[in-house]
Amino acid sequence: MKVRISLGILLVLCVGCRTGHLGAPQMSASWSATRSVHIEEHPECAACGYLPKPGKRNNDVHHVIPRHVNIDLELSANNLITLCRKYDCHLRFGHFGNYRTGYNTNVVEILQDVGARMKAAEAEFWSQ
Repeated sequence: MKVRISLGILLVLCVGCRTGHLGAPQMSASWSATRSVHIEEHPECAACGYLPKPGKRNNDVHHVIPRHVNIDLELSANNLITLCRKYDCHLRFGHFGNYRTGYNTNVVEILQDVGARMKAAEAEFWSQ
């Protein structure tokens, strides 16, 4: 964990997260395994349906309720959603365009099956 003071505000930078959520605790030792299981079960971006090529890590596992809000939900499968970096879905839908201060607790309801529907519509269009 890195700590930085900026404009008199203490920012704790999450390891591997590239963000500076105020007061964000370090990832638990079980996070890597939880992330791997989630990505295996939900490999596609919930917003756009993007599926990275094997071995690529372009999709993030996003915490619906951020760790700095409720650390008890860090490893809860019901609090996780796959969002991509490639098309900025993680930034746009998960954080309203701001990794440091924005978070969308309604992201699951908003995106409900949108990625799968988008992928199906795209496949249908290109098959014609």
